[in-house]
Amino acid sequence: MFRRIPRHWYPDAKQPSRPQLDAFLPRRPDPRKPGDEGDADGLSIFRAKYTTVKQASVGANSAKPYHVASLTLETIESISDSEGNQGLSVRPDPLEGAPGHSLIPELNARDYLAGKRQERQLKEWALALAISAHMVLKVE
Repeated sequence: MFRRIPRHWYPDAKQPSRPQLDAFLPRRPDPRKPGDEGDADGLSIFRAKYTTVKQASVGANSAKPYHVASLTLETIESISDSEGNQGLSVRPDPLEGAPGHSLIPELNARDYLAGKRQERQLKEWALALAISAHMVLKVE
C-alpha cells in the first residue's frame, strides 16, 4: 500500500526517517471551496498491486511530485482503537485512471471534526501509521 505524502509533511522534525502524523490525518473540508467535503469517505491510499511508486507520487492537481510512503495491508489492519478493538480497514475505491485507489474509511473528516474523543482516536491511528510507514520515494 502506498500513501502520497505532501512535501511539507516529511520529514518529521523529531523522527527524520518518518513522515509527520499529519500525513495520515484526513483532509478537512475547505470552507473557501463550496461543496468540498474533505476526506469524507476516508483517507486515500493506493494498492501496490495496481499502482507503481511513480504513479502514486503524482497528485491529480499538482505538477510537483509527492513523497511516497509504503505500508503493508497487515500493518494497517493490525492497528486497533484505544480499547483494543479492530480499528482500521482498507476498502477498494477504484477511480478512473487510478484502479489501485483505496480508502481507510475510519480516517474520515466527519469523525475527525466530530469532537475531541474522535479527534484523539484519529490522531492515535495517524501516529501509528506514521511510525509504521517506510519512505519509498523522497522528492527533492
